[in-house]
Amino acid sequence: MKRLTFSFALSLSVLGANTQTFQTDLLGTESWQTPAGMAEKFQALGKSAFTLLRGTPRVFFRQALQGEFSSPVMAALGNHPTLIVGDFHIQNTGIRVPDEIVFALNDFDEAALGNPGYDLLRYLMSIRLFCEEEEASRDLNAMEAMQDFLKAYQEELEKISQSASRSREMLTAQKARREVEKLIKKAGKKSIGDQLAKYTDGHGQLLRSEKIRDVPQETARILIQALEAHLSDQRLKVLDIGERLGAGLGSRGRLRYYFLTEGDSTGSGDEWIIELKEQAYPAMALELDPESIVTELSAAENAAYAALSMHDAEEFPLSAIHVQGKDWLVRRRIPQKDGFEAKDLKKQKDLAQIVEDSALVLARAHAASRENPASWASSVEGLLNQESRASLAELAHKKAEQMIENHTALQNWLSNSGSR
Repeated sequence: MKRLTFSFALSLSVLGANTQTFQTDLLGTESWQTPAGMAEKFQALGKSAFTLLRGTPRVFFRQALQGEFSSPVMAALGNHPTLIVGDFHIQNTGIRVPDEIVFALNDFDEAALGNPGYDLLRYLMSIRLFCEEEEASRDLNAMEAMQDFLKAYQEELEKISQSASRSREMLTAQKARREVEKLIKKAGKKSIGDQLAKYTDGHGQLLRSEKIRDVPQETARILIQALEAHLSDQRLKVLDIGERLGAGLGSRGRLRYYFLTEGDSTGSGDEWIIELKEQAYPAMALELDPESIVTELSAAENAAYAALSMHDAEEFPLSAIHVQGKDWLVRRRIPQKDGFEAKDLKKQKDLAQIVEDSALVLARAHAASRENPASWASSVEGLLNQESRASLAELAHKKAEQMIENHTALQNWLSNSGSR
C-alpha cells in the first residue's frame, strides 16, 4: 500500500469545504492530521454515501448557509425553532436505558437550537442513502419510506398538540411497532457482564486491542484524578484507563478514553465502563448560527443540556468536565445500546416501522424542549400538509443524489491516491 498523500483539492471539488476549515471539519484533532489518521478517516467516510452523510454535518450546515435548502416549507418551519438533533439519521435512534429499555434518540453531539426542518431533511436523505447500502434489500422504496416518516411526524405532533405530556413519554417495547419492539427485546438480553467480557480481562484491567490502547502515564494520572473527583459523589474508583480507538464517524479524530471503574460495595456487579469523550461545538453553531447554542456553556455542557431537554432521561451519568484544556462529555457505557443495520431491512414494511417510530421519537423530542410543547406542535403540524411533505421529500431526494455523486468522486480520489 502506498502512503496516502493529500492535496486539499478534494475539500473544494467534492465536499464544498474551504481549505481553512477542512482539517477541523473532517479530521478532528491534530493527532489525526497525519497521513495515517487522515487515511483512516477518509476510508471510513468513503465506505458508502450514507457514511459520507453521517460524517460531514459541517458540510450540511455550510450548504444551509449558502441557501441550498431554501424552499417555502423550510422557511415556514424556520419560524418555529426548537432544539434539533443536528445530525439526525436512521442510525441515530436506538436503545437507551433510563428506568427501562426504550427506543430513543442516542446522539446529541450536534444538537442546537434551530429549524426543525434540518432534522427532517437530514433524516429523509439518510433514508434514501440507507436504501443504497450494499446489504439493503433492492426491493425497498425510499420515497415511500420518506412519506411514511413525514406523515408519522406530522400525526405525532397533532397528538402532542392535544396532550403536551405525550412529549415526555418514552417509547417502550409495549408501545413500539414490531421491528422496533424486536430491537428493544434483543437489547434486553444483553447485560453489563457481556460488556465487561468484551472489554476487560475479568481482573480489573481493560483488554488492549485494535480498539483500546495504553495511555501515557502522566496523561492517565491527570485524567483518572479528574474523573474520580468529578464523580466523587458516586464513590467510584478507577481500576484502569485506555484510549478508545476507531469509535464514531463524525466524531472520529476526537479523543475518547474508557475507564474501568468499581463502586465501594463489597459484592460483585458494581463495575462499569465510563467514557470520556472530547466534545466540540455542534456544526450548526460553527457554520450557520453561533447563537444556536447556550453560549455560556461549554461544548460538552451544551450536549448534556440538549440531551436532558429533549429527552428528560439519559444514560447515567451524563455530565461535562474540563481537563487538559479540552471539554469532555462523561457518560456510562451501556451494554444495551443497539441500532438498525441495512441487513435488518428485508421488506418495505420493516423500513416503514423503523422510520415511523423514529418520527414519533423525534416529534416528541422537538416538542419537549419548548416551553409550551402543545402550542409549538400545533403550529408546526399545520405546516406539514401533503404538498409540503412532498416538497421536503423531493428536496431530500435531490440532495441525496448529490451525496451519491460526492461519494463516487471520493472513492475515485481515494483509489487514485493509492489508498487501496
